[in-house]
Amino acid sequence: MTSGTLREVQEGALPTTSLRLVFNFNNITSFPFASLSSFSPGLLSLDLRSNALGEFPALASSTLQTLYLSNNPLGSLPVSAFVSTPSLVDLHLSNTQIPEVFTGTFTPLTQLVNLGLGNNLLRRLEEGAIQAATSLALIDLGYNTLTYVHPQAFPGFTNGWLYIHHNGLTKLEENVWRTVMQGPEAYLDPYGNPLQCGCDVAWLVSDPTLMAKVDIYTTCADGRPLISLDPEEFQAC
Repeated sequence: MTSGTLREVQEGALPTTSLRLVFNFNNITSFPFASLSSFSPGLLSLDLRSNALGEFPALASSTLQTLYLSNNPLGSLPVSAFVSTPSLVDLHLSNTQIPEVFTGTFTPLTQLVNLGLGNNLLRRLEEGAIQAATSLALIDLGYNTLTYVHPQAFPGFTNGWLYIHHNGLTKLEENVWRTVMQGPEAYLDPYGNPLQCGCDVAWLVSDPTLMAKVDIYTTCADGRPLISLDPEEFQAC
């Protein structure tokens, strides 16, 4: 049921043999999350994006692989949020008013591939904020208000796509970003940040292999394209 005015899904209303449930673009404030663990053979996908859920639900499903909760006013993300959903592969939490991510929140998700945290209220990422499974291929942190990222914010993430566009980052420090750019498939998108492009980017500008992994439209705060910077300008750094 999609694109309606549904406000509540009552206990017992869901067929427990369902593999996929889609209730997006409604006005749901109440949903029988507790019943999901009893589904057989097991729920694979739950789409509740664009509703009115006011808090992160207590989820328990050993089979759930895809979860859409984007565009709900959840307000926070408990550190225990995914302890009982170990099979998640695709997780979408954009525009849910999340102000912070606690260390260890994503550790139970050993099969995670895609993580969407865009358009939230994140200002800082502390050590271990996104403890990555080796399977993790994409992290979207675009359109937050990030001004600080710990050098070990993404432990284990070295060969995926990392979107940090449209935040408040002024520097691209080597001890923060080199590690996440090591793999052959790595990609970093810092477009739309007020980058000072001082000595903090010398390590990047002087390495064509790494520069090729950075979004080509990324600019400095003064408008200069990052790819146009001359390595010779940074020899004194």
